[in-house]
Amino acid sequence: MNQKTLGLITIFAGVLFVVALGFAILFGVKLNGANTQKASEITAALTAQSKELKAAFQTEKETTTTKYVSDEVFGSFEFSYPKVWSTNVKQEVGAAQELLFLADPNMIVINKDVAGPYPALRVVVYQSKYASKLRDTENSNKNVTNPMTETEATVSGIAGKKFVGKEAKSGKQFAYIILPLRDKTLFIGTDDLENYSKNYDTILETFKISK
Repeated sequence: MNQKTLGLITIFAGVLFVVALGFAILFGVKLNGANTQKASEITAALTAQSKELKAAFQTEKETTTTKYVSDEVFGSFEFSYPKVWSTNVKQEVGAAQELLFLADPNMIVINKDVAGPYPALRVVVYQSKYASKLRDTENSNKNVTNPMTETEATVSGIAGKKFVGKEAKSGKQFAYIILPLRDKTLFIGTDDLENYSKNYDTILETFKISK
């Protein structure tokens, strides 16, 4: 084998090596990209499954309920709500807002320096009579950019009004019903209708209000 042939073989072998190296690098990049994409898909699937399991577990826990019965001074009413929910109750006879009951799956934190809280359930007893409270609510709903929708509602055989709107600061959709409660007004609402509409409707069905 002469020197020229040996040189050609060496060059050819070098070219083959470079081409093979290029293919190896390209294959490795594609394989790495495929593995990364697959890993992302697996992570996303596991995250979704975890959320579904947590939601199912929370729903299962919420099937066990407990009952709240108001004191006679606030008007006689009762309702059931998920036992695992956190609650916060404030009572002040003679105040404009005599009773405030909040319930939510998460801890309820009341901080005047922070907007909220936005609980799954908000029950209020107002000292004012129903006709007065309804008039004030309807008047405040006039001439606003995004007025609440108003519909008829009945809870425990008592007719009232239901309002649905969106809270400006949080952007959360809320709903509440106001009803006559003897010489007072009963407010039953949720501050987060999107996430707790089913819970809200279920709780409404458990209300028993003395006329």
